[in-house]
Amino acid sequence: MRFNIFHNLKELCIAFLIVCLITNTLFPFLHTSEIHAAAEENIPKSMKNPTPIEVTSDKRTANPGVYWYQLDNGDFRAEFSGRFVDSESTGGICANQFPKLKEVRDQVDFSKWPALEWTHNGNDVYEVEDPKIKEVKYIRNANSYVPGESVEPDIPEQGYIVSIVTLTGYPKTPTYGGDWDPDKRCKKSNVRYDTPMDVYWKGKIYEEKEIDVTPDSILSVGENEQMSAMVFTKDYGMKEWNKKGGIDVAGRVGETKWTSADQTVVTITSAGVVTAIKPGKTFVRAIWKKGAYLITDTAEITVSGEPGLTVKGYKFCLDQSRNPVQLKAYLTKEDGKTHELTAHPKLTWTSSNPSIIRVDNSGKITPVGTPGSATITARFKDASQQLDESGTSTVTAENCGPSPGIGECKAVIDPPSPGSQMVSSSLSPDASGMLRSDVRGAETFRVEDGIPSSESLFANVFGLSYLYAHEWVQMTGEVTYTVPVKKTFMVKPPPPPPPPEGEEGGETEPPPLPQPNPITILVEVKRSYSYWQIDQLEAYGLEDAQVQNYALSGYGGTVTLQPQGYYPPELTVDHSTEVESHVKPQPCEAVDLGEEEVDKMPSQGEMEAEFKPEAEKATKPPLVNNDQVVWNGQTVMDNSEQEETSPTPGLIPSPSMMGQDVLYQSGLIIEPTLANSFREPSSGTIRYRMVPGSLDGQSEMSFPIAGLNDITVHTPVVNDSAVPDDNRPFDQRMVPDWSRPVIILDRPFTLNFDETAQHRPIQGYGYRDYAAYTKEKRVRFPFGVFQNEVYYPADTWIQIPVGTPSIEFKMPTWVDEGDYVIRTESWAINSSGIESCEPNQNANLANYCASQEIPVGVVGRLFQFRVWDIGDFRYEKVFRTAAGSTEHTDWMYYAGGRDENGQPTALEGKPQQLLPIRPGSVPGEAATVPHSGYAFLFDFRTIGNVWDKGEGIRIEPTFWFVPRTGGEPRQVDLYYDASGNGSKMIGVGSARDKMTYTRTYQLADPMRNIPDDELKSTANYEYNFIWDGSQRQEKPWPKFYTEYVKRKTKIGYGYGSEILGYKGRTLIGPTQIPQRVNPTEALRSVQHWYGEYHIPSAPYILPKGTGIERLAARYGGILDGDETEFLKGGYILVNFGLYTLRNSDVETKVLGYKAPIANMWSIEGQLTSASDLWSNSFSFRSGDVIFYESDFSVRNDYEGRGRKE
Repeated sequence: MRFNIFHNLKELCIAFLIVCLITNTLFPFLHTSEIHAAAEENIPKSMKNPTPIEVTSDKRTANPGVYWYQLDNGDFRAEFSGRFVDSESTGGICANQFPKLKEVRDQVDFSKWPALEWTHNGNDVYEVEDPKIKEVKYIRNANSYVPGESVEPDIPEQGYIVSIVTLTGYPKTPTYGGDWDPDKRCKKSNVRYDTPMDVYWKGKIYEEKEIDVTPDSILSVGENEQMSAMVFTKDYGMKEWNKKGGIDVAGRVGETKWTSADQTVVTITSAGVVTAIKPGKTFVRAIWKKGAYLITDTAEITVSGEPGLTVKGYKFCLDQSRNPVQLKAYLTKEDGKTHELTAHPKLTWTSSNPSIIRVDNSGKITPVGTPGSATITARFKDASQQLDESGTSTVTAENCGPSPGIGECKAVIDPPSPGSQMVSSSLSPDASGMLRSDVRGAETFRVEDGIPSSESLFANVFGLSYLYAHEWVQMTGEVTYTVPVKKTFMVKPPPPPPPPEGEEGGETEPPPLPQPNPITILVEVKRSYSYWQIDQLEAYGLEDAQVQNYALSGYGGTVTLQPQGYYPPELTVDHSTEVESHVKPQPCEAVDLGEEEVDKMPSQGEMEAEFKPEAEKATKPPLVNNDQVVWNGQTVMDNSEQEETSPTPGLIPSPSMMGQDVLYQSGLIIEPTLANSFREPSSGTIRYRMVPGSLDGQSEMSFPIAGLNDITVHTPVVNDSAVPDDNRPFDQRMVPDWSRPVIILDRPFTLNFDETAQHRPIQGYGYRDYAAYTKEKRVRFPFGVFQNEVYYPADTWIQIPVGTPSIEFKMPTWVDEGDYVIRTESWAINSSGIESCEPNQNANLANYCASQEIPVGVVGRLFQFRVWDIGDFRYEKVFRTAAGSTEHTDWMYYAGGRDENGQPTALEGKPQQLLPIRPGSVPGEAATVPHSGYAFLFDFRTIGNVWDKGEGIRIEPTFWFVPRTGGEPRQVDLYYDASGNGSKMIGVGSARDKMTYTRTYQLADPMRNIPDDELKSTANYEYNFIWDGSQRQEKPWPKFYTEYVKRKTKIGYGYGSEILGYKGRTLIGPTQIPQRVNPTEALRSVQHWYGEYHIPSAPYILPKGTGIERLAARYGGILDGDETEFLKGGYILVNFGLYTLRNSDVETKVLGYKAPIANMWSIEGQLTSASDLWSNSFSFRSGDVIFYESDFSVRNDYEGRGRKE
C-alpha cells in the first residue's frame, strides 16, 4: 500500500510540484524506478514450471532376503528389525536340514534398490526429483518364498521402509546354504532365502525455460542495434537444453518488456531496438512473462568514445505531427570526451533531399509532407582545433497510424465454460483363452478328456489390443478487447458579432480558427472463442497374461505369456487447463479517426455509435488451439492454431482383437511325473499397463480370462502282451490243450510285449503306440527262466526295456510240467509304482498300470531215439571194437539227422546211420538185416516230470511186412511157437503172449556202456529221494549200490509192449546251474532211458486182422505156417510208438514221440524212403526202427538151417 500511495503522489507532481519535491526529497528510496530495478534483479534467468508431472519408473527387482541359522536344539532362527522368529527344522540336531515354512513380517529399506530407468511419453527421462516408492509387488511364482496371504506391502507416505510379509523355508528353494559354527560337535546349517520383489518408484519431472539476451554490443553514438531475446526449453526430465529450438521473443510486446539501466547512455524500444546516446557502458534487460514463467536476462552495451561526429536519426509520422525537430550532433574528441552540439557557428547542416526533409542552419528539420527519406549531414570544421569531422543520419517521413498518445489496445480472455462433450471408451478386453494340446490347429488331444503327462500344451489368450477411455470437452468463451478510439473534433467558433448599427466597421479581424477537441473512448469488443480440451484420457497397452492350471505344475502352476510382435499404442499428449495455453488474442491497435470539423460536439451516444464499428475493425478473432492428442501417429485432436474456433477432434479408434500369436506360447511340457487328475480347472488374468501420456486411470488393470478349458491329465499305458503259440509244433501231448499257448522245456519262447494297443476311444488315445508314456514294463514268471544267459528264479520281476516289442526267454529243464499264469505289467511314467493295475489299459485315472494275465502250458519232451547195438553176431564188429568186447565203436542209428529242435546235426546228409536199420544200412553187411529173435538195444531221452515212481515210458511196437523187392509196408500180426503143449501159434500181444513171455533186463549191463557217474548219481537219487528213511535204514548205501548195478528189471510181458519205469532210466539233468536252482531238481529234470527189444524167433506172419481161428477152421483146425495166407520172402519192419506215463497209469499216454501235433520222428528228420543194393525202393513211416528177416531167425544161426519158405 505504501508503494501505491507514493506512486500516486508522484503522478500528482504536475499539479503539486512543491509537494512532489518535498516528497522526493524526504523519501528518495521509494522512487518507482528504484523499486522496479530491485525487483528485476530478483527475477531469475531460468525457472522451472511450478507444476510438475509425476512419472513412474520402470520395474526394478529388489532382492531382500531372510537369513536362517540353526540353533543348538536344531531349530532355525531368523532375526530382523530387532525381532526374531523361530522355525522347526525338517531334520534334527546334527542333520544339515532346512527350516520349515514360516511367516516373517519384516520392514525392509528399499532405498538400496533405487530406480534405474524412468520414461515419460515413451522417452527416457533423467532428472527426476523427490523420488518415492510407488508400488512394491510380490513375485507370486518365486522358487524361494511365498507371499503372505492377502497381505500387500505397506507403502509409506515418506521414506523407504516398506512392511512386507513372506514365508520362507522348506519346501521352497534356498538361495544359499552352508555350515556355520564348525568348531562345535555338530555343524549347524545356515540358509538364505532371497525374496525378490518388483519395485516401482514415482517422482516429479519439471519443464524449465531460460532466456538469453544478445548480443553484447559496442556501438557508436547514434547507432542502433536490434536485440535478441531467445527463450530455450529444457523438456520434462531432460538434462540438456534444447538450444536448437529457441524462440526469439524480442518483439513480443505483450510478453517481453525491455529496459535500459542508463538511458543517458542507451535507450531501448519496446521491440528491443537499442540507440546509443553517449559514450559509456550499461546494460539492457528483457523480462519475459508468459503463463507461469517470469525470467529475465541482460546484455552489456558499450557506446564507443572513438573520435568523430555522429548524428542521431529521426522518423516523422506525418499523420501525427509535422512540427520541426532539433537534431543533435555529438562530437567526440581525441581525449574521449563527447560534446553535444546543436547550433554552432562552425557546424553546418545539409539535406540530401530537401523536397522531403528540410534542415536549417541550426539543425532543425521539418518534413515537407511527402513520405520519403533524406540523409542529413552535419560538418564541424575548426581550424584552430585542427578538426574537420562529418556525420550523417537518415531521417524518414511516413504515415504511422494512431499516435502513441491514444493508449494501448488491450485484450482480456474471459474464463471458458464447458460445453459439448465427445465420450468414447473401451475398458473391457473381452479376454478369452485356451490351454490345449500342441500343435495349435492340429491338436493331438482333446485335453478336457485327457492328455498324457510329458506331452506339451500351448496357451493362447485373446483380447483387445489396447484399452482406452476419453472425454473431450469443448470450452467456449469470449475475449474482451478494450480499443482506444480517438477523434479530434474541430469545433467551429461562433462568428463574431456584427458592428453596432450606425457604426462603420474598422479593420476586419481574421475569423477565429476551429478549436480542436480530442475525444478518446475505450470501446469494448467481444470476440468469441472455442477449443477442445481433454477432460479424461486413459489408455492401456497390453502387458502380459497369466494362465494357471494343475497341468502347469512344472512352471509353478502358472505361465506368463509375454506379448510377441506387439507394440503398445503410442500416445502423444499436449494438455493444459490454462485458458492462456489455448487462446491467444491477436494484436490490436488503437484507432485514430483524425480530425473532423464540426459545428458542435456530438453526443456521447453518437460518438460511441461511430467508434464501435471502427473498434471492431481494429480487432481480429483470437487464435485458438486444442489440446493435442496423437494416437499411433495419427492426430486425433489437432492443436494447430486457428482463428476463433479450433477443429472438432476425432475419437481414438476402437481396438481390434489381438492376433493369435501375440499371447501365445507352445511347448509347455506337462511334468512327466504329474499325477493323473480329472477336469482340473484353468484360470487366468490378462494385464494392461497404462500408456505414457495418459492423464487419468491407474497404472495397471487386470481382467479375468473367460473360456479357459479344463484339463484332464491321464497318462495312458496299455498291455496286450501275449506268448505267441510258436512252440505248438513241438507240443508232444497226446491230448493237446488248445486253450493256452504251449511252452516247451529247454526251448526258447517269446513274450510279445510292445506298447501299441487299444486305450480309451478318445482323441489322441485309441489304438496307438504308448511307449512315450511307459515308464517300465516287467514280467513275472511262476517258474524260472533264462534271458540272454541270465537266470531269473520264479516270481522274479524282470524288466523289459520300453520300446522292445518282444523278448525271447528260454525254459530250463527243471520246471514242472503243467499249467501256469504269467503276469505282465506296464507302468506309466507318472506312477510311483505302488498304485493299482488294470487289465489291458489304465482306463481308470486312479490306475497307473496296465496288467495282463497270460495262461500257458509247460510241456516236456521225448526225443533222441537211438539204436546202438544188435544181438546178431554178424554185427558185432559194427558196434563193438572187438569180438567179445563191451567197448562200443560209437556207431549208432539215430532217429534222424536233426536234433529235437529240428536243427541239423553232424548226421545231416548221412542216411546210413539213420533209422530204420534196413537193407544196405549196416556197414559190411549191406545185403543183410538182422534175423528174427535177436534183440536190439536202444535209448532215448525225456525232459519233464518222468523221474519218480509211477512215471515211465510205454513202448508199443507194431509190425509191417515188406517184400524184398520193396514197396509199401503192410501191417501184419505176428505169431510164434513156444515149447510145451498148446503153445503153438501164440499171437503177439495176446493174453497167452503176456503169460508166455516176460522181458527182463539189467540197466547197468556193461553192454550198455552207461558211465559210472551217470549210474551213481541216478542210484543216489533213488536211494535218497525215492526210498524212504526206513528203507535206507535197512539197507546202507554200499549194499544198495552193489545190488543196484546187478539189478534185473522186468520191462515187458509178451512181445506186444514194454513199460520202462524209473528203474529203466538214469538222470542226466544239467549240473552247471545257477546258484538258486536246486541241483537235485535240475539233475532229475532230464532222463536217459535204456531199453531193448526183439521180435519172436521165426514168427508166423499174417496180414493184420486175419482171424486165425477162422483160418485154422478152413484148414481142418491145424495150421503149420505153410498155408498160402502166411507171408514169406520179405522183411518184418518193427515200428515203435513211445509214450510217457504218469501216476502209475500205463494206459493214459501223456507225451508221444508221434503226437497229434508234434511228430518228433519228423522233427529229427527220419528217413521217409531208401533203396537197397539192388535198387529196390522202400518207404518208411514215422517210428520205423528196424527190419528183420521174415524167413531167417536166430534158430537158423544156431541150427545151421533155415525154415522152409
